[in-house]
Amino acid sequence: MFNQMVIKKLYSSNVNKIMQMHTKWLDRNFQDSLIISHPKIDMVHQKRSDYYNIITKHYFIQNIKMKKLFQKNFKYNAWRYKNIFESLEKQENYQQFIIQNQQLFFNNVLGTMKHLLAADYIWYGRIMNLQSIEVPFLIEENKLKIDLKELILLWQSDDDKIFDKLPFDYQQTKSLLLDINQVFQQLIDKCDDAFFDKHFEYSDSNGVQQKKDAQTVFYHLINHHTHHLGQISAAYTQQYGRKDFFSTDFIYFK
Repeated sequence: MFNQMVIKKLYSSNVNKIMQMHTKWLDRNFQDSLIISHPKIDMVHQKRSDYYNIITKHYFIQNIKMKKLFQKNFKYNAWRYKNIFESLEKQENYQQFIIQNQQLFFNNVLGTMKHLLAADYIWYGRIMNLQSIEVPFLIEENKLKIDLKELILLWQSDDDKIFDKLPFDYQQTKSLLLDINQVFQQLIDKCDDAFFDKHFEYSDSNGVQQKKDAQTVFYHLINHHTHHLGQISAAYTQQYGRKDFFSTDFIYFK
């Protein structure tokens, strides 16, 4: 029976590190097995080979699944945003609604969307080790340079209208949210298996040094959108009821 702690280590390190970490364990246990119940040394080598093959197989399957998972999740994120925008724009007074105080954490719908946009920019900058970015990423015209350090400072404010300071109207925010989401999709499409275990060091909004791996960051990004889109959904139904209500249920995403 394989050491269960070895299997758990599989999900937080790469194959080579796992091999190095447990060589002594393998030598000790397989040597003991040889003395007790395996008189042929080739049987020991075969056991070690089988063990390595299982470790390798599980590691690469895990990362292949991880890549497919995040590819699907960021495609889903684009899909649900398009549903939200479509539903909003069917309402005659939606432009007034999105800037009205809805008592959301960031005051209103547009402020909440700008917060989500700013968070995506900051996390992309952390992953790519950037100090500033020019947006939109995928459109060459009308570029705006953003200093990410200045953007992070917005998180230190208690003002629920703080993200109104971002110079984007609804149409710009809509376009930029879809733009950065596509940038993350392209990043995941291009990354290799080891990328999901790669750690990034950064200073958080309070200036504290942090270290996170890529898969944790991607999980956080999707959950962050889910959290605030739930607030937008509640504001929408309070204003419009179920009329033209947008679906964000993952089960309906294809």
